Amino acid sequence: MKKRILIADDEIDSIKFLQDQLEDYGYNVILVDNGESAIKLAKETFFDLIMIDINMPGINGLETFIEIKKFSPLSSVIMITAGAPENIIKKAIDEGSFAVVHKPFKIEKLVNLIDNAVNRTTILVVDDLFTDREVLKDLLEQRNFKCVSVEDGENAIEVLKHGKPDVVFVDVKMPGLDGFEVLDRIKKVHPDSGVIMMSAYSSYEYLEKSLKMGAFTCLNKPLKIDNVIETIERIRSQTQQEKKYYNVILVEDDEDYRNSVVDLLEQNNYKVIPVSKGSDAIEASKKQYCDALLVDLKLPDMNGIDVIKKIREVSPNILVIIITAYESLEAAIAAIKEQVHDFLIKPVSSQILLRSLKKGLRNRQ
Repeated sequence: MKKRILIADDEIDSIKFLQDQLEDYGYNVILVDNGESAIKLAKETFFDLIMIDINMPGINGLETFIEIKKFSPLSSVIMITAGAPENIIKKAIDEGSFAVVHKPFKIEKLVNLIDNAVNRTTILVVDDLFTDREVLKDLLEQRNFKCVSVEDGENAIEVLKHGKPDVVFVDVKMPGLDGFEVLDRIKKVHPDSGVIMMSAYSSYEYLEKSLKMGAFTCLNKPLKIDNVIETIERIRSQTQQEKKYYNVILVEDDEDYRNSVVDLLEQNNYKVIPVSKGSDAIEASKKQYCDALLVDLKLPDMNGIDVIKKIREVSPNILVIIITAYESLEAAIAAIKEQVHDFLIKPVSSQILLRSLKKGLRNRQ
């Protein structure tokens, strides 16, 4: 999925060339000419990077940045200026701006800077102990990670509503929502985020429960920074391996549902071939190798089981998941005969569909 960039600059005509350049580099770019519009858009959509002109009429760039940071702290921010005072530039850096860039831009240097900003590993630290979370945050930021810290599970959930961190550190013992409740919430909204549990109590029980619930590991406090960095690198390495794109044929005649599944899969690094008819799916399988087939049982032109049989003639090892609103013993028996990986009944949660697809592809490998 393309990285999203929002640019706020009141001289919007002079900045349009930058939009064209960045889109040529593969970014999805939106321009606005004032701070109010930038805040409104940032509330509605998560942007990996927000570029804000410091000198804008109305709410200025620094005020815009401070407001956006309240609800979208995982977004990286680059401030741009044609000549802001030094004290304003210092304030922008102190507030957490990744960089302050002066106009006119040197496009190659700017693109390199943007690449560095959006490709940093983003980390959320959840710990009720101020010293523990801030020391960890400082150490991670010194190593160029994008890091946000919060003091409890409720604030963590708010951050997770508006962005997906690559790694989350969660203390096991916290007031309110404890660490395992937070872990459960994370895995429901962002199943691919790597979660590292932390505990001041050395306990095999904590480690075992963490792993069962989907955490990457459980580290004992006080944390050793070498172990922290090594664990983050292991998560990044695993994520990079899993980011290989898989080709998926989606056969669904309900356009709204089809579009929602396409959005979900593309956000999770799948390449989707969406079709509404079984015959189109069969033709698609002949033209391009596909790793998985998601198919409804009732289609306008043919039965889903017949689609599976025809595609298996071309790709005998394709992973098959049936997604249907029509549950019946006969359909389930037919699915078993065709060695279908999973039989899901609509409505299917995003978490269940992604988990089934991911597990099936991993097992097939």
